[in-house]
Amino acid sequence: RPVLDNYIQTYFFHTQVYIKLLDRLKIKVEQYQSKNIGDIMKALEYLFKFIVQSSNLHSQASTLDRGFSRFTGSLLEFFDKLNNMIKVHPNRTTTNRGIRQSILVGSFAL
Repeated sequence: RPVLDNYIQTYFFHTQVYIKLLDRLKIKVEQYQSKNIGDIMKALEYLFKFIVQSSNLHSQASTLDRGFSRFTGSLLEFFDKLNNMIKVHPNRTTTNRGIRQSILVGSFAL
């Protein structure tokens, strides 16, 4: 973990990769299957570190505010899709919802 953290902070310099990462994350969350939800959630920590670093670098390099509004819009879309993934659907039980939420919270444990 420290090596990847150091890479993100010191050597990562791609200013627009956040666009593709957020787009792919939205697709993965829409197409999730309960068997791979844990893998998605475990990867989110570092994916978001890359996304935030890329967005920060882009905003430093650009004088236009358009990139930030695109970033926040895309981020809101992602969280909306993540929220929909966790919601109870008619064919899902409350227990399944609790399990999905536990996996999500557990994925971010240190």
